[in-house]
Order: sequence, then C-alpha cells, then structure tokens
Amino acid sequence: MSSENLTESDLETLDTGLQVIMQAQAETGKLRYTIDNDGKRIYETELKLADGQQIWFYYEVESQSVEATALSKAVYTKRLAVKSGDEWYPKIWAGKDSKGRWVRFNRAAQKIMVGAGGAALKSAICAIPGVGTIGCAFVWGATIVAKKVINKIGRCPKARPWLYAYPASIKSSRCRAA
Repeated sequence: MSSENLTESDLETLDTGLQVIMQAQAETGKLRYTIDNDGKRIYETELKLADGQQIWFYYEVESQSVEATALSKAVYTKRLAVKSGDEWYPKIWAGKDSKGRWVRFNRAAQKIMVGAGGAALKSAICAIPGVGTIGCAFVWGATIVAKKVINKIGRCPKARPWLYAYPASIKSSRCRAA
C-alpha cells in the first residue's frame, strides 16, 4: 500500500477513536487509571467481543491535560492489571513521546484488525452506552485506518511485536520491541 493512501489526518482519527472509547467507558464506570513514575495517567479498559474474546485499550496522558480532565469519571487504582505484550492479549495503546502522539497495536490486535475480528470490534465499541453516532463514526474510521497502517507496514515480528502509528509522522510508524 502506498503512503498516498494513508494521511496524517487518518492517523489522528486513531487517537480520537481511542478518546471516544475511553470517555464512554468512564461514563459507565468501566475505566480505571493509575499514575506512572513520570506522573502520567495510564487509563485501562477492556471490551468483550461477541465471540467472547477480550481486547484491552490503554490511553496515556499528562495528569493535568485536557484529555485527563475529560476522563475525570475514571476510577483510580493503585496498580493496573497490565497484560504483557504477547500474542494472547490483544491490546491497543495510545500515548506520546518525543515524536508526538502515537497509537500502538500488539501482534494480537494487529491480527484482529486485519482479519474478520475488526468488524466484531467495531460493533462491540459502537454498542458501548455513550459512544453515540458521531463517536461510532470516529471508531469506525479508526479501525479502517488501523487496518491501513498494518497493511502498509506489515504485521510485526515477535521480536518487535508493537506497531507504532504516529499521526504527526507517517514515516516514523514502525514495529518496536516496547
């Protein structure tokens, strides 16, 4: 797939889609957070698909940010049950580093996004109370963009299982070990 098929605004849709999920889960009391050693808030929620499979979502933001304020209904916990990056637990995580905002997918999430499970994921997210029509449209768009990113870069090898997508720099999107 060529880079013309994937734009920076497409990648921004991924981050917005995760914000929609987190806000809806906070409203239903299903969003937890902790504060890491750098003072950032790490939000966590899980979603069960119709086939019983679980997918984990994580969202990392500065404690005093607009995003943290929007997620004020999240429940604080001293420690999150962060699943390992291995193949068994599909995870999608958003955060920020020196290159800007990123969204990353472990190998299990990559497999879901390019396979038939992507449609089940979209349906499960859109069924969350509070997502609404506009939120569902963002999530729908985000899953399409995720599939484009995975198809463009390829599914990551076990040695570097995390696929990072950077909205500010498509060329920085790649597989990494952590």
